[in-house]
Amino acid sequence: MSCTLGYQESLDLAGVTATDFAAPDKISDQVTKEPLDGKSIRVTWQVPSDNGTDYYHKVESYLTGSTSMLCESNVTKNTLVSGVKGYYYLVDQNGYTVVTGNANYVQVPHVNVVTAEYNQYLHIAAVDVAGNISETTHILIDAKDVLWKLYTKQLVIDASADNVYPATDKSWYVRADGSTPFTLKNEAYMDGTASRGYQLNETIYETVSDDSSVARNIIRTASTEIADTSIRTDANGLSYSTDGTTALQQYSYSYTVRSNKNRDLMGVQKFTISRDLSGQTIQVIPVAEADKESDKVYSAHELDEKNKITLIADGEAPVIRGLEIMEDRDLIDRRDGSD
Repeated sequence: MSCTLGYQESLDLAGVTATDFAAPDKISDQVTKEPLDGKSIRVTWQVPSDNGTDYYHKVESYLTGSTSMLCESNVTKNTLVSGVKGYYYLVDQNGYTVVTGNANYVQVPHVNVVTAEYNQYLHIAAVDVAGNISETTHILIDAKDVLWKLYTKQLVIDASADNVYPATDKSWYVRADGSTPFTLKNEAYMDGTASRGYQLNETIYETVSDDSSVARNIIRTASTEIADTSIRTDANGLSYSTDGTTALQQYSYSYTVRSNKNRDLMGVQKFTISRDLSGQTIQVIPVAEADKESDKVYSAHELDEKNKITLIADGEAPVIRGLEIMEDRDLIDRRDGSD
């Protein structure tokens, strides 16, 4: 379409309205779904490109008061792009809803969505400054597909055993003779919906020794179908590995328990400490892991460190002092009866 704008004597063209009639590109369905809490996620998408409308211009020059053309310019092309302004969106259970200007509106390329026990769809479309709306993109919202965050609880030592003695807050003396075991309980949970393909698998005991060396004892529980009841796995159903030279020696007693529809995993494991580590201080940090296909997802280490305990390896036999004053003393037998 072309139009004649008229005659004027100035060297500029003002007051001419040009409109952007082209809609932005369709938003890509390659989005990220970031868990916010046990129910909500943040869906983020890439900002699409906006398209513009082409305008062509040509200028002719005339002598004042004459209709005889002196010269004319070449034809120039200008593309008017108004730019992406924001996004319309809505959430429902229909996979093909088309977004209009009556939907919810945000200026930023992300929205928060509350998940449900059933599948939902997020429908999003970009709008430019001129009001042109892109095609609608449909995003499946399935709570079972979200990589929910993993958390550990406070690591617990069985302090009732006679080989464990409290030192300071969250710090214990333990016998270091390579044979006497002590028991640790490592609890973790998933803050969201577990699935057959994403649930807690490893209870990990990370140790940091006096020389700052780091190692891990890893107890692995295989994934199971989601259950309403607790699932206990004894030692013969678990697998064990280490990463680095660990200060904790595996003892032949362990089990794990899944619960809360596979969201929670508790591990109970006995360990010993070698006599040659006597006198050393060992920090033990609980870590949780979940498989997601070929990837591994771990709990946040900075939070895990808040749940650590400290073990002081004690391999020395007790020393009874003060007996020297009994030297050269006669034995006094206070037992009843005769020889």
